[in-house]
Amino acid sequence: MTSSKDWLSREMVKYLTLEEVIAIHDHAIREFGGSPEIASVARLESAVTTPRQTMFSQDLYPDLFSKAAILIYLLIKNHPFVDGNKRTGLFALFEFLERNGYTIVVPGDELYQFTIDIATSALDKEQIEEWLRTHTVPIP
Repeated sequence: MTSSKDWLSREMVKYLTLEEVIAIHDHAIREFGGSPEIASVARLESAVTTPRQTMFSQDLYPDLFSKAAILIYLLIKNHPFVDGNKRTGLFALFEFLERNGYTIVVPGDELYQFTIDIATSALDKEQIEEWLRTHTVPIP
């Protein structure tokens, strides 16, 4: 598989905005139930902006999969919403990957377990990144 770093520079990455993640959360709550409240705007902003972070003009998350991994990790683990953190994290991950030309291809039960493994700390950020590299393909 070609590395996303080979063709996708920082300027080309299509990031999610705070408003888009809130809209994803609202949709998840409407579809599956739960409280629509935001528990912490600061934790939500952190989750949404962390994939863009740089230090000394270098990306801290240098490719699409490391950016995607930190996005889902923080949306699930930081609990920015009262309800729906795992659903929002997963839906945001799909949106982020798809707008950047990739999708996840796994059976639903494996996707469910992936999300639960993040929530229960069975997977760390590096393992999430590796899982994404293994289960993500370019959209034709």
